[in-house]
Amino acid sequence: MKTTLSSLFSLCAASAALAANVDHLAQVSDVSFTQDGGQDVIVTYNLDNNGEPAFVTLDVLTNGVPLPVGAVQSVSGDVSTSLTDFVDDGPGKRIVWKARTDWKGNLGENASVVVSAHYTNHLEGVYLRVDVSGGMEADAWPTHFGSVDPDVSSTAFLWDELWLKCVPAGTFLMGSPEDELNHNANETRHQVTITKPFFIGVTPVTRKQWTNMAGKINKLDVDGYEGCAAGWIRYTFDSDSASRTDTVTNRLNRLTGLVGFNLPTEAQWEYACRADTTSAFNDGSPWDPGATGDKPTTSANLAELAWYKGNVGEEAHNVATRKPNAWGLYDFHGSVWELCRDSARVYAAGAVTDPVGVIPGNSGTCVKRGGSTGSDAYGCRSAYRNTTQNVTETAAGNGARLVLEF
Repeated sequence: MKTTLSSLFSLCAASAALAANVDHLAQVSDVSFTQDGGQDVIVTYNLDNNGEPAFVTLDVLTNGVPLPVGAVQSVSGDVSTSLTDFVDDGPGKRIVWKARTDWKGNLGENASVVVSAHYTNHLEGVYLRVDVSGGMEADAWPTHFGSVDPDVSSTAFLWDELWLKCVPAGTFLMGSPEDELNHNANETRHQVTITKPFFIGVTPVTRKQWTNMAGKINKLDVDGYEGCAAGWIRYTFDSDSASRTDTVTNRLNRLTGLVGFNLPTEAQWEYACRADTTSAFNDGSPWDPGATGDKPTTSANLAELAWYKGNVGEEAHNVATRKPNAWGLYDFHGSVWELCRDSARVYAAGAVTDPVGVIPGNSGTCVKRGGSTGSDAYGCRSAYRNTTQNVTETAAGNGARLVLEF
């Protein structure tokens, strides 16, 4: 259960309101909120999780927007600061935030705190934020786990912080039915089970985020386009290290202390894209009734979800300016092709678990999914597979959406 507290930080008053229960959230109750000598903000609460430990997150907001990652680093007590850091069940829990250290001179009215407790094996809905604003020369990239949705129009979201969201384990239908417009022979529909939850980017990596993590990429304009999806990305191995996904994922693993950053597998990508849908696009709607032929070039439904050839025009667009899917993830359709970790596999006729194609390594091809601003509607389908991308080469429309496995 999620609890929200509002307070003037200069006072020691607090009020609490319980949110609606969600089946993967533990019970948080009897929350109090005080300030200790003008320095520390102290949150106390009771945790009822049927005797089991829980994963507890803390968000601090002003005017409803989460504070930057760097502003909530001095946090201790009964709160989860890593993926193996759980809070024991019971009363009298206490979180201490050294607010005057992290956010000196900025505390005031319209501040609130959100405490959320999750079952340790059900972190879906938890966000991981990584502050990459320090660039490649930083000694570390600070991280924060929270449960409050991002302000997708903010500079913090578009430039300075990677936002990844945990999606649940589950089973879905991968591929497309034979009667779907532009169904291809390599899209045999089959059942896939993803056995572990994982974090996946709320959007593809933006240009400013990418250059913070890897340096300038040849042919990539950033000034004035910071919030647009990064292009000219390659899978691995090229003299231009700034465009290599392995350079970025290795640096993320090292500077965050979290091991498991990577490109998604093709199965993870389609699973997160679909978000429990089975239609051509991930809002659950059918093709535009006016779509005809084997390769429809436009779809009114797709235009609500994607920047693609049929609606992009001459203007470059920030990520997260089209509608998200049901899991709050943006831009799976259009924008940029999203590289996957594995090369194309032949789909099985029967059910499979955690499938992975051959990992191409230093040579061969990888799959890329979702289409780009240069793609017609048929190439943006949830099931569409572009299977010919050489891992040492790239194109203007090649981008990346990252995952963290744990």
